[in-house]
This record gives sequence, C-alpha cells and structure tokens, in this order.
Amino acid sequence: MKESSYVSTFSSKLEDEEGGKVLKIADKATLGLPDSCHIRNGIITYFETKVSDDYQIIDNVIYVQPWKIVKKDLRQFEVCKIISRYALVVYCIYWFNLKKSVVLTISQLACLRSEKDQPFQYLYPSRLEDGHGVERLRQLMKANREGIYERLQHEHGTNGQGFPH
Repeated sequence: MKESSYVSTFSSKLEDEEGGKVLKIADKATLGLPDSCHIRNGIITYFETKVSDDYQIIDNVIYVQPWKIVKKDLRQFEVCKIISRYALVVYCIYWFNLKKSVVLTISQLACLRSEKDQPFQYLYPSRLEDGHGVERLRQLMKANREGIYERLQHEHGTNGQGFPH
C-alpha cells in the first residue's frame, strides 16, 4: 500500500511540475520492466520506484543502503540496465518514516553494487533529499533532454529541436 501511494503522489507531482504524461507500465508479466515511464516531447524516461523503512542513524546522521533495496529484484535491475543504454532509467527510492528520497541512475546504482559476500555500501548522507525526489528526477530529465538535443544538432545539423537550420 505504501509503494502505490508513493507512486501515485510522485507521478502526479511529476506531471504537474514537468508536464508530459506518466504511464504505469509494470505488472507481474512484464519480466522486469520499470514501474512507469514519463513521456514529454517525444522523450521517454523510465523510472522504478521503491519504498523502504530500512535505514540507520549513527551520531544523528542518516545512512541508507540503496543497493540492498534494489537487489531484492536483481532481474529487474538487469533489465533496467539494458534499457538504460537507450533511454534514461532511474530508481526512485523513498523512505516513508524519514520523508526522504534518492533518485539514482543505473550507473550510480552500479557503483553502489556490492560484490558477493561483501556488505552493502552506504549512500553518502548528503545524497538523501527531503520529499519525494521529483526535483532530482526533473534535473536528470533536463540534462538528458539537453544531451539528446545536442546530439541531434551535431549528428543531423539541426537547431537542437530536430529542425534544420
């Protein structure tokens, strides 16, 4: 119940603040596809949402282990990693009790990945943000969009919006 509530709130805020449309695409038969995607101006961003109450507080500093949450469905991470070669794919993880979140790309998660029989790595406490994580996702989406427009301009001699000079 908590995760569906988070996804609903997150999606609604994303549509209100960024525009575009969020579509829920995942169910048990999707074989590891991310939960949802956001479509705007022909650019798709996939996001997988997770919720957790697993954290530690040491000397008033909050420590979380995102890979511990992601590893619960390793097949899904591997599918997301394949998709990330062609589109922006992020994991949005929210800690209900803390009212804090983190939004991580696949490559950032891969850096936190633990080797077999090794302890899970902690995320730097400064990476945790207040709220649902919509602002961080918007920043990543903006950077991705700018990168796409730049590549179009370079590869096809367009003005960055797909139109010839």
